[in-house]
Amino acid sequence: MVVPTSIPLPNITFKILAKVIEYCKCHFEAVADGTCRQLPIG
Repeated sequence: MVVPTSIPLPNITFKILAKVIEYCKCHFEAVADGTCRQLPIG
């Protein structure tokens, strides 16, 4: 089985990608300690 080393994300800005990563990190850490905060939209 071949595993891709990258995921193409056309038409996404750095700002949007940073928010997605922050959201994922927040929810990943929340599983461990239950301190996930709501992220502002916009």
